Amino acid sequence: MDGAASSSPDWDHLFEIAAAQDGLFTTRQAAAAGYSPQLIAHHLSAGRMVRVRRGVYRIVHFPAGDHEDLTAVWLWSEQEGVFSHQTALALHDLSDVLPAQVHHASRALAPAAAPRARRRAPALRHRRRERPAHILVEEPLSWEDSPPSSGPHRARWARWGAYTYLSPARWLHNLEHGGVAILYDPCMPPCDVATLRAWANAFPDDDMGPFRWVLTPGLQTPVALVAWEEVLLLPCWRPSDVEAFVTTHYRTAPEDFPFEGGYDRGWLGR
Repeated sequence: MDGAASSSPDWDHLFEIAAAQDGLFTTRQAAAAGYSPQLIAHHLSAGRMVRVRRGVYRIVHFPAGDHEDLTAVWLWSEQEGVFSHQTALALHDLSDVLPAQVHHASRALAPAAAPRARRRAPALRHRRRERPAHILVEEPLSWEDSPPSSGPHRARWARWGAYTYLSPARWLHNLEHGGVAILYDPCMPPCDVATLRAWANAFPDDDMGPFRWVLTPGLQTPVALVAWEEVLLLPCWRPSDVEAFVTTHYRTAPEDFPFEGGYDRGWLGR
């Protein structure tokens, strides 16, 4: 990731780097994608990036993660060393005590400068699921199930709406953000496809905004709905079954993230 600096800014490259690191990137990684310190400063003032600590930034498309401070320390240390002491115990749910400071052992940087103290949070326990890998576009992807409902996917998720075709490599990331994929047989008559699209557009908004859905051909079954780790296969469009599925499984994914994705190849609109 930290190769020679690009001759011109490459937002897609920077986005791929950040997506694999909870949305964070370093000054060195930005330079590899063609972003100078001056250009970073421009994006900071425009609100597209935020500074997490010296030399570490986050793209605002990504919400701050549960362990953003730890990821920032790891990147700041040039990805050397391991977390230790109370920090390691807390990360592995082996202690109920929130460490007052980050403990990070690094051979390359020891003794390290004291990192900033962690902000104490309310006494709430949250067991985060293991997040699937965000795979760069140069690497192939495969899944055991068809259609897949979880697993590896690309870093850039899709814009919500209908597509001429959208790969699972993209819409799986949308499912990870709490959305639903509506899949149908490519031979389905256009009038029936329009029915699926109209249903999705008519579904009520919620407290975080419009209903999150993508619609694409891509399987031999007449129609399927896919949420994170859940699949509903139907011989025909059954609104009652569909609404029951959505009511149960919509927004139950690891990340409840309503924002539009940056991938829109083949997008037809909502």
